[in-house]
Amino acid sequence: MKEDSMGYSGFHRLCNSPRDPKLGQSDPRWQFLRVYLFQLMIDPSRGDSELRMQQREGHKYTPLHIVCMFSPPLDVVEVMIRLCPASLVSLSAFAI
Repeated sequence: MKEDSMGYSGFHRLCNSPRDPKLGQSDPRWQFLRVYLFQLMIDPSRGDSELRMQQREGHKYTPLHIVCMFSPPLDVVEVMIRLCPASLVSLSAFAI
């Protein structure tokens, strides 16, 4: 996916979209992420590379870092880990 000026890919932005604290896990935008993850499951090598992708500028967050900031539904996290187990040990610029 193409990066924007902050070094975020479209996938990073998609992971950042369901952030309404009032809606939490019921935010309908999680469904957009589920659909995209399903597409990545069809091509696991693409899924692995996209989930390893760190933000180029700033914090160096992976998509999994971003999703976990917003109390994601368990199924979303499980699919992301299944697609790229290595994303569990990727560190951001803050070593988190």
